[in-house]
Amino acid sequence: GVGVLVGPRGGYIAGYLLCAVVVAALRKVWRNSLWKLLLVMALGVLSCYALGTLWFMNVRGMALAESLSMCVLPFLPGDAAKAAAAALLTSRLLPLAEKELTRR
Repeated sequence: GVGVLVGPRGGYIAGYLLCAVVVAALRKVWRNSLWKLLLVMALGVLSCYALGTLWFMNVRGMALAESLSMCVLPFLPGDAAKAAAAALLTSRLLPLAEKELTRR
């Protein structure tokens, strides 16, 4: 409900939306290069972490270091692996999809 949206985790929910906007906007500029896609994914995740952590700090009244240790560091390895997988898959599959769409 609304309590979740305005509570400590609400910033991360809004951060996911920001992440989608950042990744969509930057991917249009930096297309199929794996390294550019990795950077785009990293910036997207960073935007989610930034908004979510600032929100968490505000709601909980906690310091940055403590908030990062609770809200970012435990999730960083998994998010990095997922972002790398998404970049790799996008760099491999997008050219095939575009080729297929131009054939039709």
